[in-house]
Amino acid sequence: MSNLTGKKIKDSYPQFLITEADGGLSGSLTGVWDGDGTVSKLQLSTAAVNVISGFQLAGTAVTSTATELNYLDLTASIGDATASKAVVLDANKDFDFGTGDVTCTNLTVSGTLSATLSLTSLSLTGDLTIGSDGTGNLIGPNGADFNIRSDGEMNFYIDYDTGETGQSFNFYNHTSTLVAELTEGGDLQLDGDLDIDGGGIDLTTADTVVSLNDNSATALSFDASGDTGIIVLDSRNSAQGVTMSGYLTVAGLITASGNVSIVDTVSMATGKKIQWVDSSTYIKGTTSDIEIDGDGVVKLVGGTKVYLDTLLLQLGKSGETTDIDLSAGDDVDVTLPDNKADAWSFDSSGKTGILVVKTTNSSEGVTMSGTLAVDGAVTIDNGSTIGSDSTPAAITIASDGDLTFSDDLTVTGNTTLNGTHVGGLVTITSAMTGYNVADDYIFKLNAAGGSFNVNDLAGGVTGQILHFVTADPGVYQITIKDLSGSNQQIRTNDGNDIILTEEGQGLSLIFNGSYWVELYKQPVSSATATITASGPTDNFDVTTANVVFMDTSSNNVTLGGFTGGVAGQVVQVVITDVSNNGVVEHNEGHAYQKIYLNGKADTTLTTQYGGWTLVCNGSHWFEVDRKST
Repeated sequence: MSNLTGKKIKDSYPQFLITEADGGLSGSLTGVWDGDGTVSKLQLSTAAVNVISGFQLAGTAVTSTATELNYLDLTASIGDATASKAVVLDANKDFDFGTGDVTCTNLTVSGTLSATLSLTSLSLTGDLTIGSDGTGNLIGPNGADFNIRSDGEMNFYIDYDTGETGQSFNFYNHTSTLVAELTEGGDLQLDGDLDIDGGGIDLTTADTVVSLNDNSATALSFDASGDTGIIVLDSRNSAQGVTMSGYLTVAGLITASGNVSIVDTVSMATGKKIQWVDSSTYIKGTTSDIEIDGDGVVKLVGGTKVYLDTLLLQLGKSGETTDIDLSAGDDVDVTLPDNKADAWSFDSSGKTGILVVKTTNSSEGVTMSGTLAVDGAVTIDNGSTIGSDSTPAAITIASDGDLTFSDDLTVTGNTTLNGTHVGGLVTITSAMTGYNVADDYIFKLNAAGGSFNVNDLAGGVTGQILHFVTADPGVYQITIKDLSGSNQQIRTNDGNDIILTEEGQGLSLIFNGSYWVELYKQPVSSATATITASGPTDNFDVTTANVVFMDTSSNNVTLGGFTGGVAGQVVQVVITDVSNNGVVEHNEGHAYQKIYLNGKADTTLTTQYGGWTLVCNGSHWFEVDRKST
């Protein structure tokens, strides 16, 4: 119904619209209701109309929000940009962005962009096409940077109309001078410097040819702020080459087809080498050459000398045998520095001075810290010293060799013959208490300066024998103490001290591991005996003898056993002639007092000096020491 004419209120009140507020409209929005209380989407006040939802124009719902509709509330002229407002072009379809930023997917400009657009920054997610004929320009404010960034590949195309040629991408400086040109054929021509800051040049796509300025000493130069000519390519006619002012480090091979001039040091890494392939390859100096052929032969030409100052001359390498051949020429002289204690020293990593040539004035000679093995004869013309007080030395003769002396031999230390230690003669003039006898076997007791005692000893080993002999004691005496001291004590046969008062008296002791036990006490002048029979002699009488001379001048002599021996008696069997052999039988069955030898077998000394030391236990004889030459 369009009106209420003739209608009663009770029948038509639902058609009335009323406000929620009592007293009608005010300055605050209030809802609008119909007569029966149904609320509408409309709110009214004296200052505003509010559509809660469902706003339509000509039957079409308006879905924009009030904020979005307000983007069209322009506060500037048409064609000018306003912050947070919609873009509206002017009548010429032009638009001024002002100082704001523009972000778009595609921007197509058919006019001259530089004449109408000045950019501080331009961010693109699509294509940027400048000019249809390639003449468009990009102009920035003074001092501004033009940065083009891309998260992926970015391509630049030199586009031109069909049929056009000679197009290029040109770069100019502030004076409109062309500084670089990129042609449609892909060539890049620079009229200035190319600075690469932290980047790289990738030439791996295809073979690359670099064309240089012809006939120029510095056609291409690699420089640094602190050094020029690090690498220089010289294109001068007939002098083309490469020079360097710095180092050249090469991980692979260097192959030279021409001459190589080096004005500085060549350093080779570990395991690297300079290799010559034929005899025509050489190192050339100003007055001489060093030629090295393909077989590794080195020849010094023109008086070339090799000087080693503080450097090391190393021949060969680990695991290989290196030979030095000096046989090709005449005699070789080695000139050493004068008056030097080690003018020439042969050393190893584990020992120095293995062989040292001394040129010290008036003391020239050769010293050795190791051993000297000689297959032939060694002739000593003058007196020589072997070893020193701090470093003992030994002469070892092979089993089939001889040691012959044409003059007297003086031994100041100990002597070992056939592996048996002989020891040195030591003169004792004062008390022996804890005296170390490890290296001495014979003691001369001299009491000319006063009486003294032999108390206890030290350093003895089981089976070791000591011999004591007295010099003229005069009015004094020497006392061998029984069970005295706290070291290796002496035990006499009768448990009493032994007093020596006469010249030539003697005493022998043997160490049993705990004590030095008296073997046999006798004057040195006691009787000797001589055996000459070829034998075997099984009952040779040694009742009063302590030395048995074995005379082999006429025949071989064989000794099988003794008679007359007493406990503790010591007999030394000594060969006095080397015309024939001397034999001592071990454990001879027919012997009266059998002889037991160290080797448990008969022993023969073939045409040589030497002998046996035997000790009696009252029934049999036992070898305790053998001496031979």
